[in-house]
Amino acid sequence: MEAVVTTGAKNGVYSGNAARAFAEAHNWKFVPREKRPVHALLNEWHCPVIVYGRERIEIHKPETAPFFYHPNGAVLKYYDWKQKKTSPLLRAIEAEPGGRLIDATMGLGADSLFLQAAVPDFTITAVEASPLLSAVVQEGFLQFPMPEDELAAAAAKISIVNEEHTTYLKKQGTDSVEYVYFDPMFDQADKTSKGIAPLRSYAAYGRLSVEAFEQAVRTASKRVVVKADPENELFRQFPFKKISAGNAHCYGYYDC
Repeated sequence: MEAVVTTGAKNGVYSGNAARAFAEAHNWKFVPREKRPVHALLNEWHCPVIVYGRERIEIHKPETAPFFYHPNGAVLKYYDWKQKKTSPLLRAIEAEPGGRLIDATMGLGADSLFLQAAVPDFTITAVEASPLLSAVVQEGFLQFPMPEDELAAAAAKISIVNEEHTTYLKKQGTDSVEYVYFDPMFDQADKTSKGIAPLRSYAAYGRLSVEAFEQAVRTASKRVVVKADPENELFRQFPFKKISAGNAHCYGYYDC
């Protein structure tokens, strides 16, 4: 997807240099801000505008709320796990030290970031089909100030791949990792909550396909795990066993 990169309204030398480097790394055009409002750049370039500010990176599209990376989801999961000494996601995965996991639907990367912090010697590859989302989350992992050292260390370890997840899984060897994880975003109404709604226009996936499930089972040597509403039809379509997460969703696992 084509995009242009500019700086925040209050530009500084650092943010200007960082914005140029970010644009170059992703083969996007850098456009000097020159005190112009974002809507003027949207009208001029007719593509998404990424604003690389001193404190955060925002994606702007016409008639859409700006999106920016934040680690809130991972932070909440991390603090809850530290307090309770347990986590539904960790139970669903049966995470073991030294394991390898493909997060096939990264999104904001909250689950990958939490898992990497909770199991530091995990090797996690987070796959995201959207070039914009992949780039902004990757930069957010590197630049966003994390509230805990464990989360900062975890963010630096995760490998992010910009590719459609079924295509990526097809390229992986049989039993090449222990775990594959899916969170099929926007497959259900409760995914339109305020915290995730701005992500809707940038995410590039919906329902879990039969082909993706089959490739995940081939690739994982131990488990394929999915996050969904307890009544989601994927629990009738695929042979997942449920683990309650205590909220509006649950996890399902399939032993390979």
